[in-house]
Amino acid sequence: MSSVSVASSALPLHRRVIGIFVSPRAVFASIREHPRVLGALLLLVAVNLVATFFLLDVIVQDQATALESRPGMTEQQRETALKMVRITPVFAAVGNLAIVFVLAGLYLFLANIVLGGATNYKTMLSAVLHVGLVAIPSSIVRVPLMLAKGTTQVSLSPAAFLSADGEKGFLYHLLSQFDIFSLWMIGLSALAVSVVAGVPIRKAAITVCAVWAVLFLALAPVASRFTPGG
Repeated sequence: MSSVSVASSALPLHRRVIGIFVSPRAVFASIREHPRVLGALLLLVAVNLVATFFLLDVIVQDQATALESRPGMTEQQRETALKMVRITPVFAAVGNLAIVFVLAGLYLFLANIVLGGATNYKTMLSAVLHVGLVAIPSSIVRVPLMLAKGTTQVSLSPAAFLSADGEKGFLYHLLSQFDIFSLWMIGLSALAVSVVAGVPIRKAAITVCAVWAVLFLALAPVASRFTPGG
């Protein structure tokens, strides 16, 4: 009876924000009937901008350290590069949004074509945006840690247990993908695909995990290549 009432009317934004952490299935059931995009979209942008605002000095310092390891750059080139870092908040917000829109399209294809479900892009986009709200507790945990350590290189994954010598290698970057908040988002993504597309949770979980396993393996060598010292 409760599931019917949830699906019969749209949940307001504040209830969706709370619900994604305490009752995500009910939130996705509401989204399936009444997809809402704008509120979650603006909230995600705000979270990204606020977190980056507080971390801007740390980001600049990390970039300054990285640039010092590039002997081919002149001092003027380094100063120009650091000035560009100051507009990071805009690029971070736009970049994260691009990822959300791409993921929504990928999940839509998998849900409808591979898993035999039925949904549309707006509904899937709404679901992915609400999964992205995990950025709220993630920022609450990460930002103070990064400020305390004076670096953005803070890991909440098994990579944190590696020795300092291994920090820049492939294994470190592979393990760093298994961040607790990333795993949380993967679990929510599987539930979202299952509920909004009407497919079994087991099939959705296997498919979503397979996609992220491929992405993890692809991202690890890229990250180790472009990280200073890697």
